[in-house]
Amino acid sequence: MTWPKPLLFVAAVVVVLALGFVVKRLWDPNLHSWQKAVVVLGFAAGAAFAVSVMVVVWNRPDYCHYGLRLEVKAGQCVGVSDGSYTFDRAQNPAMDKVTQLIGEENAAAEKSKSTVTVAFMLPMTSDNDSERRQILREVQGAYLAQRQANQVGRLGERTPDIRLVLANPGQDYAAWETVTDRLRGMAGDSKYPLRAVVGFNLSVKNTEDALHTLTAAGVPVVGGPLTADEMENVRKNGVQRFPGMARTVPTNSAQASALVHFNKNTKPKDAALVVDIRANDTYNASLAAAFSKAVSPRTKPKEFESKSPTDEGNVANQFGSMVDSICYSGAKDIYFAGRPAHLRLFLLELADRPCGKQALRVITGSGASTVSLYLTGKDWDRLKGNEQLTLQYAAVGHPQMWAKGDFGAAGKFYTDTQHSPASVMREAVKEAGELRARLGEPVRWEDSRAMSAFDSVWLAANALKGLPPGPDDHVPSLEDVRGQWRNTYADKGVPGATGWLCLDNDGNPYNKAVAVVTLDQTDRSVCFEGMGWPKGAPSPNCDVPKEG
Repeated sequence: MTWPKPLLFVAAVVVVLALGFVVKRLWDPNLHSWQKAVVVLGFAAGAAFAVSVMVVVWNRPDYCHYGLRLEVKAGQCVGVSDGSYTFDRAQNPAMDKVTQLIGEENAAAEKSKSTVTVAFMLPMTSDNDSERRQILREVQGAYLAQRQANQVGRLGERTPDIRLVLANPGQDYAAWETVTDRLRGMAGDSKYPLRAVVGFNLSVKNTEDALHTLTAAGVPVVGGPLTADEMENVRKNGVQRFPGMARTVPTNSAQASALVHFNKNTKPKDAALVVDIRANDTYNASLAAAFSKAVSPRTKPKEFESKSPTDEGNVANQFGSMVDSICYSGAKDIYFAGRPAHLRLFLLELADRPCGKQALRVITGSGASTVSLYLTGKDWDRLKGNEQLTLQYAAVGHPQMWAKGDFGAAGKFYTDTQHSPASVMREAVKEAGELRARLGEPVRWEDSRAMSAFDSVWLAANALKGLPPGPDDHVPSLEDVRGQWRNTYADKGVPGATGWLCLDNDGNPYNKAVAVVTLDQTDRSVCFEGMGWPKGAPSPNCDVPKEG
């Protein structure tokens, strides 16, 4: 148990002991009847009080931080922190430093004449070391966007200032109801009202439920690396799936389209599809649906089933016979619809059991951006021994994409020194370098997690600072912020670290670029290969056609 339950239980026990003493007094022959009546009444009142205390103690939450009302759920501390509490500090100590920076920036923002709260929501506790490193990079990216929005350039001169809070729904968003209840209440705060919830990095059913709950309450949201097609904000009978939601990354279908355009010489008859059929994982399901279009309909998908996004279970065993089947088929390109933890196992199985002299290329979506975090030193050595094996995937971003990408005649639009994705990325890298000692550890941009987190906060900040103050010089309303997504195009498009954010009327990015990258087994790095575009070519501006 955590505070304040132990103290309340002690108090209840003390009361019960005191009542026991009183009961003993009832047998005292020297007491008058009226005195015994008083004792009986005192006993009844005390017993009622003790029982009520026990009931309150039994039903009240376990708090890991009483002041912030952070609760213990399934052994994790969940809730909303303003920077005064660090989630998973013991297991992820670097998080403490970046959380302190957020607290300092919040303290400065609270002194502004106009301040709003933006919540960065994603699981911030994990029992997996690779996921902890990923979480750190995402929080680093979110902080850098807050800092730039409040202090740097044209945006820093505008109001309102951004107060960033960290919202932890626990692993797999299991405590999403607890956190969304708190966030909805914060929207009505009189001092620092919540005006957007951003982040959302995992395409699972719990995330979808959280988005439905927040948007149904009128809270604007910005999705981060949510790539499942089921997370796209589409309309049915004129009603948006998530009213008031904007997104910053292409869907799995759009990524697959960009990869197909990039690999235009790939033949469906030479391709195979490997898919995780675990239930309720919309990322895997939508990626499989998108990749199936690049594989011959006569080729049977090769299925495996995991227990969770990070649990290895017996997946390696399932891959054993599958690799033999792939070699027998003569496939050259293998489209993989699964999570990074299982992609690692698949790559190792292919490395240990190569298909003779046949070169194999594994192609997958942006979820693979963190596979390098899962690979151990021994894993890299095993991969290095098979130069015929290549991993290619569509990354949400890469730090070299604006310096090395081919944009054709639209080059200035993407790389201009003043107002472009390239300029935003340069400023973010510069800030990260100057704050290196205080960010817990250097920001690693290659896996794109810091970049996508940056953009989710950055888009919300641009929307908030692009609005006029509300009544009585107050902050913009929730409705005004939701309406901003419809205006984020043409000359009001937002350059982000991962590319131009040109939104359609449902808040989805139009023809958003992806960085096509490969994993270099020799120097253990992620190498930029080129730019991929869902429409096959870069857009020359931020105009969005009627039909995206």
